[in-house]
Amino acid sequence: MSAPAFNIPSPNITQLLVHDFSAKECTQFRWLQSETGMLISGSTAIEFFKSARYPDSDLDLFVQHEYAYAVIDWLQKSGYAFEPRASQIKNIAGALAQSLEEENPMSLLDYHNECIANIYMFFREHSRPIHLITSRHSAFEIILCFHSSECPFKLLTFNTPLTKHWVKACVMNFITHNNAYSLFLHATFVQYRSLSKPLSDEVEIAAKCKYELRGWTFEDPKDEYAVQSVPDLADCPRSVGDERMWTVALEPGLDLQRDDITDNTWYHTRTDSNELEMQYGRYNSSLLRYKYVRY
Repeated sequence: MSAPAFNIPSPNITQLLVHDFSAKECTQFRWLQSETGMLISGSTAIEFFKSARYPDSDLDLFVQHEYAYAVIDWLQKSGYAFEPRASQIKNIAGALAQSLEEENPMSLLDYHNECIANIYMFFREHSRPIHLITSRHSAFEIILCFHSSECPFKLLTFNTPLTKHWVKACVMNFITHNNAYSLFLHATFVQYRSLSKPLSDEVEIAAKCKYELRGWTFEDPKDEYAVQSVPDLADCPRSVGDERMWTVALEPGLDLQRDDITDNTWYHTRTDSNELEMQYGRYNSSLLRYKYVRY
């Protein structure tokens, strides 16, 4: 199953980020992405693919924790101010150095995801708030288990399999310095469907309601018909940029390095109870710039 051809009226990333950065800042920001592996996701990525605007949205940025220093340095030089949460040290240097174990990721804002190391909030007058979300492992892994209530964090050895239950498809979209990617094109932007188990947490319910108001319907992942009627959900190996994805080159084009994120791979499968799973291991080496998920 190949992704159908879709056209985006305006794949211009400068226009998408017009409420965040000047044209010059946007070019600098993309260079920073290429140097740190930073991703844009959340509502801003959906805005790109839908050519829509959500006035109440923030700018969500995802990066490996060790690269947060460079990102924060650039944000502060661009006029953004750090606003600590009650549980954080008040200065950014102290907050960055704060032990990861001192934070409970399951209580961080709207993100119930134990792949998250920490979240840093930045504000600048006349710009959207920025959530800088740092990862314990790879930034891409946060995207894979976005808003998942079943995302156990474990330290794993090289290539040890790790299984994630898949909850929502509509938030699995992201933007690098070169391209925008939608992992589940048909489900997200053709059928406007997503999967969600019954929720009891107020924050998760609010997040689900936000996407329902934007036009998505949520179905039980245990519903065999719902799963089989979405072509994105077939049992198969996957990788970033594969033929099942919607990949859009950003304009204006810049002479930047390739997207390292395309080296991430995983596998779709089912449990004995017919629940969807994504299987992968964590890949890390001192010879590599970034951490990856690999199947």
